[in-house]
Amino acid sequence: MLRWGGVGWRFEVVADAFEFRALWGSGPDDVWGAGSGDVWDSAGSWGDGTPIGARHWDGREWNAPDCLPAEVMEKIWGASFGEVWGATDGTMLRMRR
Repeated sequence: MLRWGGVGWRFEVVADAFEFRALWGSGPDDVWGAGSGDVWDSAGSWGDGTPIGARHWDGREWNAPDCLPAEVMEKIWGASFGEVWGATDGTMLRMRR
């Protein structure tokens, strides 16, 4: 993953095997990524192979939100910081904070 730092691009590490397909953000500490990937857990092992369809950047690291179904997410878009929409194969999801 490449991230613009205001002066140039730099590599940003994503701690799991997540394949990004779309990105949307409302600011430098609120970026959502759609795609698929397994979760790297705190014990240092891969999860059970269940695809997790989104990641959220909080300004420090990418996290797998626990509010989403275990589906591959194809698209993501937001109206504001607190309202984000995602699309899986045949399903629209609305995430509100």
